[in-house]
Order: sequence, then C-alpha cells, then structure tokens
Amino acid sequence: MPTNPNQPDVGAVRLLSRTFFHRGRVFETSHDAIELASGARLELDVIHHLGGAAVLPLFENDDVLLIRQYRHPAGQVLLEAPAGRLEPGEAPAAAAHRELREETGYQASTLTFVTKFYALPGYSTEILYCFLATGLTPGPQSLDTDEDIRTVRLPFAEARNLVYQGGIVDAKTMMTILLVDAMRHGQAAFQAKPAPDWP
Repeated sequence: MPTNPNQPDVGAVRLLSRTFFHRGRVFETSHDAIELASGARLELDVIHHLGGAAVLPLFENDDVLLIRQYRHPAGQVLLEAPAGRLEPGEAPAAAAHRELREETGYQASTLTFVTKFYALPGYSTEILYCFLATGLTPGPQSLDTDEDIRTVRLPFAEARNLVYQGGIVDAKTMMTILLVDAMRHGQAAFQAKPAPDWP
C-alpha cells in the first residue's frame, strides 16, 4: 500500500530493452532499461537465477545438521544449512529433498515449508525457499566433483546463538534458524504453511 494515499503507488510499468551479456552455468546477466510508473527511465544490470532451496535438518534430540564449505566470493569457510539451486522446472520441495540427500546423506520423512524471500532484489531474480526437515534417516553423501563439504551436528540452541553472535553469517541459514525458532515457540505471527507456487 502507498504510505501516502494522495500519491500513486510505485511500480515498474514496462521493460524497454534487455541485452544479455553473460550466460553461465549458474546464472545469466542482462542490461535492462525500464520505465517506472512515474515516467522515469532506469538502466540496470540484472542477474537472472532460477532460485534455490535451503533445508534445516532437525533431529529428534533437538540437534540440527549444518554444513561447512569454503565460499570463494566471501573468502572464508561458512557454516550453512544444506542448499542448492533449482533445476529447470523443479519444485522447491523436490530441490530441498535432493540437496539434503546429496550434501548430508540424510533423507527426511517430513518437509515443512518455512519461508521464501528474494536474496538480492536490487539486482537479482533469485528466490530462496526455506524448509525444515524432520524424520531423518542417514545415508551416504553424494557430492558433486566440485564440492568439498563437511557436516556439523550441534544443538539447535547453539546454532541459534551462533546467529546472534556472528558465528553464522549466511542469510538463508540465519533466516531459517530464527523462523524455525519462532515456529517452535508458537509465535502467533508465524504459522508454518504449505510451500506456495511463487512467484
């Protein structure tokens, strides 16, 4: 809703042009020209990404399973929830099951949708879907040849504290842990629901 009822809401009216200048394995990049509702014209670079799914595995004893891997753009090893990009036409829940199995070896009998969000809406189309996995059954990892991942099992309370203390700095992992914490404490503002067909 507009904050001032006497002013029209903001919004893009139309795409004037789009020129792709990079097509890679993970994403494509374009230079777009758009016209806003105000009539102003804007040019910007856009990263086109199919989106991804993240999953927080939760054991019956209240431990969670995270992964450690080196992230080159960040220049450091990060502690994260298992996650990966969607394949063309793949449902987010299917991707979450797949990434959980590949990166940790575990399979989940129950997958609960937690949230969805734009990772970097200023310049990327990437949407991340976050899930809670329970009813875990162990199995072997099935890593890609370019993946070097270690699993880390720790109490949920410790993982939550790492978010507040700066030990977990990955956005999808932080958001999933905090929202699952809210869900577990029955906060009325947060109700787990089926994953929508979104956008």
